[in-house]
Amino acid sequence: MVSDPSGRQCGITDSIRVLEVEFYCTLLSKARSFGLRNNWIQALVKIDPVRCQVLRVKGCLAGSKAENLLEQGDMVLAINRKPVTCFNDVEEACDALDVFYDMDTKLVFTIFR
Repeated sequence: MVSDPSGRQCGITDSIRVLEVEFYCTLLSKARSFGLRNNWIQALVKIDPVRCQVLRVKGCLAGSKAENLLEQGDMVLAINRKPVTCFNDVEEACDALDVFYDMDTKLVFTIFR
C-alpha cells in the first residue's frame, strides 16, 4: 500500500517497472557516420554539450515486448518527445510514468535505425 502526504493509505500497490533494454553510448561524431541527421545531432548537443553522445540499444530481454520493437544498434533520440543523451534521461522518463500510478502507460521512443 502507498500512503498519501497526510499518511492515509491510498490502496495502490507498489510495482516495479522494467524497461527490458540494455543501452550503451556512442559519440555523436560516430553517429553522424552512421547517417544520423544534423538536426538531431544539433538537438542532442544543445541539451548535453559536454557528453555529445547518443544512446544505442545493445540488446533486449529475450521474449520481451522491447525485443519486438527495438533492434540492436538502434539509436534512441527521444523518449516521449524529449531528447535523451544518457542513462539518467531514460530513468527520468520512466520515473515520470510513476506519477500516474498506471502500469499500462507507455514510453514512446524516437529511434534512428
